[in-house]
Amino acid sequence: MKAAGVLLAALSLGLGGCSVVMDLDGYDAGTGVGGSNGASSGATPAGSTATGASGSMNATTGVGGAPPCGNGDLLPAALFQEPFDEGAPATFAGCGVQSGGVLHFDLPATGELWCVSPSVDAYCLTTSSITMKVSQAATAPIPGLQTWVILDEVVGGGSFTVLLEGNGFGLGGQKDGTPVSIPLQSPSYDEFQNVWWRLAGEDGQIVFSTSSDGITWNERGRGDPVISLDAVRITIGANRYYNRDHPGSANLPADATVIDCLNMAGACP
Repeated sequence: MKAAGVLLAALSLGLGGCSVVMDLDGYDAGTGVGGSNGASSGATPAGSTATGASGSMNATTGVGGAPPCGNGDLLPAALFQEPFDEGAPATFAGCGVQSGGVLHFDLPATGELWCVSPSVDAYCLTTSSITMKVSQAATAPIPGLQTWVILDEVVGGGSFTVLLEGNGFGLGGQKDGTPVSIPLQSPSYDEFQNVWWRLAGEDGQIVFSTSSDGITWNERGRGDPVISLDAVRITIGANRYYNRDHPGSANLPADATVIDCLNMAGACP
């Protein structure tokens, strides 16, 4: 299934307005590969546009007696636990590779690669959350390497994105072609202090937090997600591209984004 060539507005990363334009007209949501990079300013990719949904639950009590989330049709995202065990059924499709107990996205030392993996099922995030251990995040002091977490709206085609680039976070979304950027209390990224990432639906807003141990959390930003969180697919990915404003991006080393312990904070090494 091809996703439409939707362009998101640039997320503010404290990089002097530098960002990547991603043309997703050739992006294949089934494989998580494709699409082409454009200029180094403007918009950011929306990721795949999901259709359909699964993982239904009892609308009265929810799974395991938990309160229903949103309209009660889908499993609350926080109940979706994934240790990425070797040989276990894949819960994410696309070009990310599940091996060695992690989900990893390997970026080459040369060329360009946009690689994402959407969750096989859709989940509710309206009054729930998604937490993951980002053991390694593809990024660099200058633009050219990116790590993504994207919430793709099942009905409506909008998306909400956490972007890490240039050692800084960006937060924003798009709906019907209209982009929205959410300010962050601090966009800075530290590989030791920001090992755990969490997106949570709370009082009609979406909240992004980070943690060093998955127990004590630091809220980084919150705002209107512009999409319905009742049914979203969770897409994780990484990108390598040439940024025209930063010629050194052509010489950045190979890197990888490594994800572990989905919704297992506090119970994961």
